[in-house]
Order: sequence, then C-alpha cells, then structure tokens
Amino acid sequence: MTKRESQIIIGCRECEQNQRETLAINGFAPFPTTTSFPKRELGTLSVSGYTCLFCGDKLEMTDIMLDMCTQLMDGPAHIVSHPDATEVLSTDTHVHIPHNQEFQSLEPLWAEYGIHVEGLDELVFRNPQKDLTLIHQAMSDFDTSKWLLMIESSGNPEPYPKDDAFWFSIMDDPE
Repeated sequence: MTKRESQIIIGCRECEQNQRETLAINGFAPFPTTTSFPKRELGTLSVSGYTCLFCGDKLEMTDIMLDMCTQLMDGPAHIVSHPDATEVLSTDTHVHIPHNQEFQSLEPLWAEYGIHVEGLDELVFRNPQKDLTLIHQAMSDFDTSKWLLMIESSGNPEPYPKDDAFWFSIMDDPE
C-alpha cells in the first residue's frame, strides 16, 4: 500500500446538498462536489482561489488560510471546517473547536466537558499554540457555512471518514 498524500479538499456546501438531493431522487449523483489539491498545487490555489464547478462562486484563499494548510497538511490530524466549529481528528482525539472562541490549548476545551487530559496537544499538533491560533484565524477568513475546507493529512494513518457513498465508489483507489 502506498502512503497517502496530504491534500486540501474544498467544496461548496450548497452544491453538495443539491447533489445529495439528486442522489436521493435519482439513485446517483453525476459529479463529486469537492476538489482536492495536493501540496504541490497550493501555489496555483493561492493565485487563482477556488471556483465551484456548479454555481461558479469563488473562494479566495487568504495568506492565513494558506499558512494553515501548509502548516497542518502533514501533521497528525485531519482538520475540517464546519459552519460553527472546526473538527480535529487524530488517532488520539476527535474534537470540535467552536469558531466563536480562541483556544491556546485543547485541554481547557476538554475541561469544559469534565474531561481532564494532560499532554493531548502534543499528540494532535506539532506546535499547539501556533496551530490553534492559525486554525482560529483561518476559519475566520472565509464563510464556513458556505464553504467546506478540509485538510486530509498523510500524518494521520487513517483517511478522513467520508459519509458520501459516491466519494467512496468513484474517488477511492482500489487495492
């Protein structure tokens, strides 16, 4: 088995929802609604941004967003934007960080739920304070209710679990 390459995945949430409705009605969806960009294509993405193939809306990639992608692409965790929170998924933890609050560590976030874990940050991030600040700033730079931005890191031994059967059947590499 070859090692997965880290990638940035971008998509329009509204068009993704439309494709899911098409899938439900027709039993198939004609096209995937996300586009992946390996690290070598980040330069192109920084210049041209991302344009949704369906609706034509454009996501401008800010310097902070590109810094976050570059910093976290090969880290131990997948990073996924959601409308109100950022999902961080590593082999050691799975947490949603609210966008409306900046955290310097994951420990206080877990403590809010009555869970006390020491040393977790170092298992999830290479530079926890800097990485959490980058995530907070980058997620504030775009409309997370409009756009999906995901960092699927090769540093996490498992691919991000996608819930879209279409993605699995077309995009996965058979072994």
